[in-house]
Amino acid sequence: MQSYYKILTKLATSKGVNLKQAFVKAGVRDSTYYRAKRLGHDLRYETAKQVYDFIDQDAEEKEKPESR
Repeated sequence: MQSYYKILTKLATSKGVNLKQAFVKAGVRDSTYYRAKRLGHDLRYETAKQVYDFIDQDAEEKEKPESR
């Protein structure tokens, strides 16, 4: 089973999103990102979902054609 951090890393890479910035923009402290990255601590489900939803939404907005 993959950790939430690894799942988020793969999603961010596939969507072209910087994972650390996604944490911050999703309202999660950057210390949580560093703890997961460097110490190998996994994230709580709620935290992972918050970042996942941001990445998914951000990628959708990038794909929408701009209306003028």
